[in-house]
This record gives sequence, structure tokens and C-alpha cells, in this order.
Amino acid sequence: MDRLRLRQEGKIKVPDRIRFPERLVEPPPEFAPTPPKQTPDWLQRLIDTPSRADVLWPAAIFVGTGLLSLSAPPLALALGVGVSLYFLNRKEHKFGRAFLLTLIGLIVGVVLGLQIGQFLLPQLQQISLNLNSFAALVTFFVLWLISSFLR
Repeated sequence: MDRLRLRQEGKIKVPDRIRFPERLVEPPPEFAPTPPKQTPDWLQRLIDTPSRADVLWPAAIFVGTGLLSLSAPPLALALGVGVSLYFLNRKEHKFGRAFLLTLIGLIVGVVLGLQIGQFLLPQLQQISLNLNSFAALVTFFVLWLISSFLR
């Protein structure tokens, strides 16, 4: 009893693990859901989530240049490159990036259009569409995708 009284009066030093046992109790592990995988920063800076108008305006202009490509593919491609440059540069005012994305889109679109056109050449001849016009149409689709969904 004397020892208890001395401990209560604070004259005997009691270790903290005995004095405060509730502090040592570890909380039970909670279920922590795994965080969703984050996309890399460079990809987040490249991809855009456009408004409806930011998708429809370029689409309407590229459809118009696509119709022009049925009669004059080189002129239509030049206009399409200019339109793509305008819409990409308008987003972030970075002309170098807009030029590079447009150039990549032009190259990918022409190569893809020519490859698909070679494969579909008999069907294209049936609807009296030449290979250059088809390649221009595919290029306009690629440029529209780039100018609408990339920054």
C-alpha cells in the first residue's frame, strides 16, 4: 500500500508504457482502397477534354475541306494544315507545339490514308474516288482528332 501511495503522489517514477497503456494500442488496419493508376504528367499535359463547341467547329471546317479535297486534294490539304495549326495554337498559344503536332498528324494521316487506300483500291474505283482524295480524307480525320483532343 505504501508503494501505491508513493506512486499516486508521484514520488516513484512509473514507466510510460505502464502509466499510459492506451497509447500503445495500435489501431486496427483499415481497408484502404488502392488508388487508381495516375497517368504520366506528360500525357495529362497532352490530352485535352474539349467542350462541345471545341469539337464541332473543327469538325465542320474539316468536313468542308474534305468536300474540297474531292476536286483539289493538294489545296484542301494546305487548308487543312492551316486550320489544324490555328485550332491547336488557339488552345495554349504555343506555335512550336502546334506545328509539331500538325506535322505529325499530316504525316500519319497521309501514310495511313495511302496504306488503307491501297487495300481498298477496288472499292474506291467503284465509287469513283481516287487514292489521293481518300488519303486526304483520312488525313483530315486524323488532323481533326489531333486538333480537338490534344493540346
